[in-house]
Amino acid sequence: MARRRGGNASQPQVTPYQQIELDDGWREWENTKQELALVKRQLTEKDALVIQLKTASRRLQETLRKKDKGLQAAFAILRSPQDAKTTKTRKQELIDRLVSECMQRAATAEALAEERRRELDRLRYSRCVPLSVNLVVIHSRSW
Repeated sequence: MARRRGGNASQPQVTPYQQIELDDGWREWENTKQELALVKRQLTEKDALVIQLKTASRRLQETLRKKDKGLQAAFAILRSPQDAKTTKTRKQELIDRLVSECMQRAATAEALAEERRRELDRLRYSRCVPLSVNLVVIHSRSW
């Protein structure tokens, strides 16, 4: 938007005091627009964060529900009246299942840790290469 100073044939002349007031009003309008844009940007960022938190919360609730079901099933197995052999078999199945789940989680955690280590090494290497190139260039110039 371009503002006009002075006037033309169709507009009355503006006094210097009125022009100052117009300029102040214009600056205030521009500042308000900038503040509004900043608030909108912050609101968008907050909305994205809320969505991430809701998604993470939903995942955690689902995981908790699954764990609760597993725990209830385990207690049901342990409480159910059966003969000694069946109880022993079911307990062993339960133990085997829990051990298997723990091993799977451990393997996943190890794979994730290894991937993160590789990524860190890659980042460190990418930062060191320009530095080492600069050192070689500086060293070769000094000879």
